[in-house]
Amino acid sequence: MILLTAVVNLLIGSAAAKWALMEPILIPMLMAVGISPELAQAAYRLSDSVSNIISPLMVFFPLIVVYCQRYVKSAGIGTLAPPKELH
Repeated sequence: MILLTAVVNLLIGSAAAKWALMEPILIPMLMAVGISPELAQAAYRLSDSVSNIISPLMVFFPLIVVYCQRYVKSAGIGTLAPPKELH
C-alpha cells in the first residue's frame, strides 16, 4: 500500500484526489481480508505522508528548502532531494 500510494503521489498532488482514486479499490479489498475502513484510511494517510516529501508536486517543497537554508546556508534542492547515482 505504501508503494502504491508513493507511485500515485508522483502523479497526483492532492491528498483528497488520491484518496478518491484509491478508495474504491482499497476499502473493498481490505474489508475482504478483515481490515476495517477506518484502519484502511489510517494506513493510507500514513503511506501518503511517508511519500509526500519526494513528490515533485508537493507545494511546500520550496518552503522546506528556504527553511533549511535558514540554518544551513549551502542547502538547496540537491541537498534535500539528491539525484540517484547510477551504478
